[in-house]
Amino acid sequence: MLGMAARSSNLRDFMYALMRTAYLPAELPPIITTKSFSQFCRDDYATLKAQMGALTRQSTQYVNFSIPRTNGNRRLLALVHPKAQIATCLALCNNRSEIKRLLCDNGVSLYDTSEDIKRDKAFKGLDFKEARTRKAKLSSDYKYVVQADVSRFFYTIYTHSLPWAVLGKSKAKQLLAERRLHRHWSSQLDFAMQAGQSRETFGIPVGPDTSRVLAEILLAGVEHEPELQPYLIGDRSFRLMDDFFIGANDEAEGMSILGALRRALDNYNLHLNEEKSGVVRSYKLFTERWKLDFETLTVSDINPADQGRDIERLIEFSLHCCDESASALPATWACRRLLSLKNIEENFSTILVALLRLARDFPFCTSHVAEFLINNQKRCRSPEFSGRIKRWVTTMLDTHLKHRDDFEVAWCLVVCGVLKLQLDDKDLAAADARPNSIIFSIMGLLIQKGLLKTNLAKWGWRAEAKQNGVNSNNWLFVYEAVQRKWTTDRELVAAVKNDDVLGKMFSKDVSFLDDELLDVSSISVVRRRFQKKASGEKKSRERSKSSADLEPSDEMLDYF
Repeated sequence: MLGMAARSSNLRDFMYALMRTAYLPAELPPIITTKSFSQFCRDDYATLKAQMGALTRQSTQYVNFSIPRTNGNRRLLALVHPKAQIATCLALCNNRSEIKRLLCDNGVSLYDTSEDIKRDKAFKGLDFKEARTRKAKLSSDYKYVVQADVSRFFYTIYTHSLPWAVLGKSKAKQLLAERRLHRHWSSQLDFAMQAGQSRETFGIPVGPDTSRVLAEILLAGVEHEPELQPYLIGDRSFRLMDDFFIGANDEAEGMSILGALRRALDNYNLHLNEEKSGVVRSYKLFTERWKLDFETLTVSDINPADQGRDIERLIEFSLHCCDESASALPATWACRRLLSLKNIEENFSTILVALLRLARDFPFCTSHVAEFLINNQKRCRSPEFSGRIKRWVTTMLDTHLKHRDDFEVAWCLVVCGVLKLQLDDKDLAAADARPNSIIFSIMGLLIQKGLLKTNLAKWGWRAEAKQNGVNSNNWLFVYEAVQRKWTTDRELVAAVKNDDVLGKMFSKDVSFLDDELLDVSSISVVRRRFQKKASGEKKSRERSKSSADLEPSDEMLDYF
């Protein structure tokens, strides 16, 4: 089993790590950051801990962030309100020993609860490499394997079932009848989840790694159901998030295991995805052929002529694979392969054309294409390529703004910010409805930097903000508008400054937008890291610091 760390960090550092790497969905562009917020949570840990009871009783809303999936569908991720996230992380901090013991109990889960504070990881998280090893061993030891997937897992979790998982359903209901359940730490997690989603008890936010920890707690309860436990002993089974793999000696036993798992999940109001669950012969647990074929493809990084031919073959092959597998995953593999090339001077145009095409047809690739454009910004700003890139950006915005495809729009705006591409009203004409708070905030930053000419006031955001308050799903933009003096509206300024948590954040200059990202020399999408320009690092920091101290001009206020 993936075990507990030999030595635990102090609570302040653990809280910092949770906020730094377990708060934001990984798919968000790193222009949205918790850098200053996580430091605030570490510095003010004692004060925030004293407010925990009040925080769990509040009702806030998260911001949705729509991302494409490789199968062509979409998924809604959540940027949780900071007050609700503080409540959740405090509950995890205060009870991390009990949580680790619970998750390490039966050795089924591949979620590693050990700490890596040096890398700002409160929990190391899912171990995909271990999954490959365990799957191979399972196929060797058993003739049949039960494969099972939970249907719409995060969206259907019942928050009240968290105490069931920790205490057992009967014990939890007994404590509830005795009015003592609310005192148990598992109820703190239940209340914290409700605080982040308007007191709803159905579903939990998708995206934050803290939600994965809560999901692990719930599934640990499922695995303790007496009917299922005999099949989870030793190396016979493992689970990667909500995907179960359990060995069976024959098909009949496999069907019995599947039935036991189905009933165990039912006890927690969860259900199997019947289309993706079943009993298979272990020899059918193999890597898809296109992945094996992909690994045999080489792209020269030495000879320009060979490289050009290799790139054309790579793109054609990835398109065939996308069509045959009905997935955008081969296209992303092609993007990653192209991003790894170093000597691309002779074939830069070929690579650029290929990547722009992949992002257009497979939006899941947009972030990888943005990485390439940013990492090659000097070439991209040249007259030879800047026009083509600008047309691609405006076409992408026209396509995705109207459908509120946040992932594609956010990354296109980031590209414009880094490459200093000017946008105006006509480039945003497809946005009939007001973009969500994340997109709106990035647009606000571009206006502040003089890269976007439009009037955000036309969407009537101030009236809605006053009506719904700072706990609504517009919290990010409202907070940033006040923090960065995009608005001087007295009512909104007072709402932020007088809030029990946001007011403290305001006084400590906390921001969720990273100005420095617009002046980077390189970026890594997978690692959510970027490299600042060495010559302009000091200048960039000073500009970022002083922008919050400037009085807003009348022209800037007109935009908001």
